[in-house]
Amino acid sequence: MASECCVNLTKYLLFLFNLVFFILGLVMLSMGLWILFAETRFFGEYLTELSFMSLSLLSYLLLIGGSVTMSLAFFGCLGSLKEVKCMLGVYFLLLTCLLAAQIVGGVLLFTQKSVFEDTLKQHVTQLIKQSGKNESAYESFERTMEFIQEKSQCCGWDESSEWEKTPCSCYYNSYNSTLNVTNTQPCACDSDFTQCQVFDRGCGEVIKDWVKGNMWSIIGVIIGTAVIEGLQWVFLLTFCCLKRKPRLCCPVKTRDSHVQLSRSLSAWFCAVVLWRIIHVKNRFLTSAALALRCNHCVNINQENPSCDTVEERECGMNFNNCARITMHPPAYGEVRKCATDTECAAKVPSLVEKHCCNTDLCN
Repeated sequence: MASECCVNLTKYLLFLFNLVFFILGLVMLSMGLWILFAETRFFGEYLTELSFMSLSLLSYLLLIGGSVTMSLAFFGCLGSLKEVKCMLGVYFLLLTCLLAAQIVGGVLLFTQKSVFEDTLKQHVTQLIKQSGKNESAYESFERTMEFIQEKSQCCGWDESSEWEKTPCSCYYNSYNSTLNVTNTQPCACDSDFTQCQVFDRGCGEVIKDWVKGNMWSIIGVIIGTAVIEGLQWVFLLTFCCLKRKPRLCCPVKTRDSHVQLSRSLSAWFCAVVLWRIIHVKNRFLTSAALALRCNHCVNINQENPSCDTVEERECGMNFNNCARITMHPPAYGEVRKCATDTECAAKVPSLVEKHCCNTDLCN
């Protein structure tokens, strides 16, 4: 009983965790499709500021993340609820790979932090230089950098000299700090305008400061996700260990144990009752047949007590009334003899048996 309770508890906890992840994956997938096919509706009144940002990467990340999450949660939900072994196997494999990838990625991120920063710096710096030579090919990247530079008050990755031509978003007006410079307006500042100055802070430093300021939040999200996935992994192993005979690739109809037991006992009881009815019926039919064979019995005529004078009569169902001259009921199919062992002259041709009696007993 305790083992059955543990199995049910583990199964439904595993189902609940995966149901939450399935809903989360569905939300991510819906947002990705929404951004991909309806960018203008999604941003609404903020379109004037964000229309130049490249949203394809965000939508693709949401689509991929939502699809993977939904697939993993689907195998977990259906496999645990219906106890399908092959679906639980796929779920275990995907969950193990996901946990391993997260652990390896986290370890590499912290151990190879400097290598990652250098690679990112080289890549962004190269894009900044290439965008100055061919603006049409790198228009999306250039607009994204201008948005970051304007909002974060930075220029370039490390310094403004990385740009072949310093964009308007790198300038700020010391004379009129309320001057709004955007990519949709002509550049109000250039290097010859003394009232405009270039931001002396690189955007790489701004990004590093942001990551440091939100480090604990990022770590909390990563650890929380890993803990939930680890609990799912533990619940899955516990469920598979407690369930000794899981189905291979076909679902099982889940019923309560006491319902199954009661139905089994009811079927067994009905079988026993039916067998007893058939047995009693057979015995009754046998007794009736034997009694019907005794319908023609032998009785001595009391008016003329002679063994030669006999008659046949029907004596009913009770064979004790048959052959009343004997001391006990005669057995079927045999010849009875009286006490003196002398045979009577008359032998009654009964349907059942032949009786012999002594003349002394006829009185």
